[in-house]
Amino acid sequence: MMPQKEASNPLFYRVGSRRTRRRAVVAMYGGWLLCAAIVMLWSSTSSRWFLAIDLLVVASLLLQLVWFIWLGRTYVNAPRLADAELDERLLQVKNQAYRRAYLILAPVAVVGWLISLFALQWQPNDQGKLIVTVLVVGVALLAGSLPTAIVAWQEPDPEPIGS
Repeated sequence: MMPQKEASNPLFYRVGSRRTRRRAVVAMYGGWLLCAAIVMLWSSTSSRWFLAIDLLVVASLLLQLVWFIWLGRTYVNAPRLADAELDERLLQVKNQAYRRAYLILAPVAVVGWLISLFALQWQPNDQGKLIVTVLVVGVALLAGSLPTAIVAWQEPDPEPIGS
């Protein structure tokens, strides 16, 4: 009954409250940071750095999968929708989210690249490789989810149906 009810409503009525969306954004990025911290701490006491990298990549993929399943069917994930499916306001929201994501991601990627170069120079052992992997996976996660997170964070609560 619920999917049929959702299917009859326009896309912009299926976004959830602003508080719920903001909690999802914080939970996703906080969850990834927690996973990265655990992997870094675990790898410093263990000699299995390659297993730590695998765990970090799997955790990132799972977080991203949950993120896109939860927001993938709403207009909050406007960057994934075709422009023909959006009205003028939502098209502006989508384009603005891409612009802001680029302005945030470009310096983060450059700083991550510089830190990874220094990490490989200062720690040419397995710990340096793990630091580089954490940075690369973190930037990739940010690149894949930042436009959606921006829209989810900024959009107001939807108007009730019938208003």
